[in-house]
Amino acid sequence: MAEFQFGGDIVWRPSAEIIAQSRLKQFMDRHGIGSLEELQRRSTEEIEWFWSAVLEELGIEFYVPYERIVDTSRGIAWPRWCCGGVMNIVHNCLDKWRGTPVGRREAVRWEGEEGAVRVLTYEELHRDVCRLANALRALGMKKGDVAALFMPMMPETVAAFFAVIKLGGIILPLFSGYGAAAVAGGERPRVHRPVPDVPRAGRIRERLLRQQRALRAPLSRARPRRAPGRRAVRRQRQSRATPRLAHSTPRSADRVDPERGDRRT
Repeated sequence: MAEFQFGGDIVWRPSAEIIAQSRLKQFMDRHGIGSLEELQRRSTEEIEWFWSAVLEELGIEFYVPYERIVDTSRGIAWPRWCCGGVMNIVHNCLDKWRGTPVGRREAVRWEGEEGAVRVLTYEELHRDVCRLANALRALGMKKGDVAALFMPMMPETVAAFFAVIKLGGIILPLFSGYGAAAVAGGERPRVHRPVPDVPRAGRIRERLLRQQRALRAPLSRARPRRAPGRRAVRRQRQSRATPRLAHSTPRSADRVDPERGDRRT
């Protein structure tokens, strides 16, 4: 395969029909913008207009509307966005689609190395997120708490990510390449969501033991989630102390209102 050269021949150009159907072209038409160059110019010269228009185009909803889209009074390197506004991104990603046609569309499509395929619709993902958020709340997790996610790319990772954000928590992502010392030297989480072993690039990466070496106390109140196609590593002490959170939460508690962010001024 030849090396890509900047300034070389363009391999593919969209047809006029594809361009006309694109969200970008529809956005430009609504605002009377005739060319990509004009859009690029206005997006940098008219920042407040551009980002307000983009939020409206994307249908981003706020609990409390922002008073000003951006404040650069502290310098261009330290802007503050959506000043005075209050929102939780989980509402825009999941909650507002509940009971709508979008709720039945695919939100996550996962394909494993061993060929397994799993699909979650928006409503199914919303259900899993709410059940996990309710379980975490029952264990005492609250706004501002740190939750460490030591998970591979799998549907449960998406649910855990949104569940923490729904409660106003802070995500601490842990990479499988981190050693015990690196994990122990960082922020100590209130909740830890591990996966004990997972296939990656044809090899089994065991994560749980690395975490146990890093933290003297039990890792978390959440039982490790088994990676698809593999038997979970189970240790007696871990199994006794860590109930299977999402599945222990009753279905009647599926819905949970997201934690509203602080009002920023």
